[in-house]
Amino acid sequence: MPRHMRYLAKSGPIFSALKIILRLFKSRPRILGDENIPEKAVFISTHSGASGPFTLSLYFPKIFVPWGAYPMTQGYRSRWRYLYHVFYTKKLKYPKFSAWVLASLFAIISKRLYQGIHLIPSYPDIRIRKTLKESIAHLDAGNSILIFPEDSESGYLEVPIVFHAGFVQLVKEYHKVNNADIPVVPIYFSKKERLIMIGPGESILERLKHQDKREIADYFRMKIQAMSEEYQAEVK
Repeated sequence: MPRHMRYLAKSGPIFSALKIILRLFKSRPRILGDENIPEKAVFISTHSGASGPFTLSLYFPKIFVPWGAYPMTQGYRSRWRYLYHVFYTKKLKYPKFSAWVLASLFAIISKRLYQGIHLIPSYPDIRIRKTLKESIAHLDAGNSILIFPEDSESGYLEVPIVFHAGFVQLVKEYHKVNNADIPVVPIYFSKKERLIMIGPGESILERLKHQDKREIADYFRMKIQAMSEEYQAEVK
């Protein structure tokens, strides 16, 4: 089998069936800007609590491969500890009993779920090199990548105030390896508004010549904030 074939992101029969079932319990959001979706891109999106990854995996018009917290790609204990102590308790601020129940249940099904979406583990240290290498392999195979760059240390916000720059580093590394560009496409997802709003893609290669990664990350954060403000102005 050619190397790139191993990275083709296709939903297997089990995951496809699971998506059909889950759609019965999760209503379809309004999708704006789907004409902005290129053949291949690095998508960056707001998280909007626990809903962002779940809703986008069910209803986004294009298959993508997401980045996710690396403990969720490890054993049951690692998944449970992350879900209970970090995701549900710290970030979503759920009561401890609710967090315990949800962590215990989701830690069971998450392994098969994340395998179904080909989740790429994202690391906060030097192991990010592994994340970038696997992401580039997926891009080479024709897949798009989805990243939630929000700094969620204090919880998730409707419109984030800080973006991590991992997506900038990915584009930079992709260009270094392939001498090719890949657009960054901003997504404003709102659970409250039941909305997926897709902005136009943009190259960052010129920006990399005179801006550092954090400045570029903040530029895209402000683009998503502007998308949110534009939508709010239209619906008033």
